[in-house]
Formats: sequence, C-alpha cells, structure tokens
Amino acid sequence: MAEIPENSVDAVVSTCVLCSVMKIQDVLHEIKRGGKFLYFEHIGHDRKTWKRFAQMIVEPLWTFIFENCHLSSETAVSVRKVGFTDVSQSVIDIEGSCFLCRRHVIGIATK
Repeated sequence: MAEIPENSVDAVVSTCVLCSVMKIQDVLHEIKRGGKFLYFEHIGHDRKTWKRFAQMIVEPLWTFIFENCHLSSETAVSVRKVGFTDVSQSVIDIEGSCFLCRRHVIGIATK
C-alpha cells in the first residue's frame, strides 16, 4: 500500500478478516499508517482451557475449509503489540454461535 500516503485515511474498518492474514503484524503496521482502526474479529479462547484445546484440534481442517481462517487468532494481543497510542477493546462471546468461533474482540485503536 505504498501508493497511499501516510495519514491520508481517516479510518480503517475490519470485520472478521484478520484471522486469515498470514503476517498480521505487517498488516497492522499498514493500518496504523492511517487514523483510527475499528475492528470486530473472532479470536481464540483463553489458553489452557478445553475450548482452546478444541480449537487447536479442529484448526488444521478448519483453515483448509475456511480459506486460512485461524480459530486461535490472537488479534486482541496483536493490536496492542503493534504500538497504537490508544487501544480500547472488549472481548465478548456471541451467544448462540458455535463455541469454536464464539469469542470476539471489538475495539478502536488510534495511531
């Protein structure tokens, strides 16, 4: 995205796409070049829980069927690591959906 000048974008919005990105830190660095980052992404369950264990067992087949979607994605952690100055996010469970992809993070990060 070198052709897009830094700070020329007011906001970037992502909805359930970062789970399938190969190099999430690279993508987040590009997003950070803009203004605000608004996101709603599914993430992995807490480590050392049976739900996370189930995600890890199912994930190889899941990524094949659902075009590289990773059930154990750690987008919430990745957003914090990339160096946004302000990150406000909440982890929520979407009731009624399959427990494998029930956990989500919703947030706003600013440069």
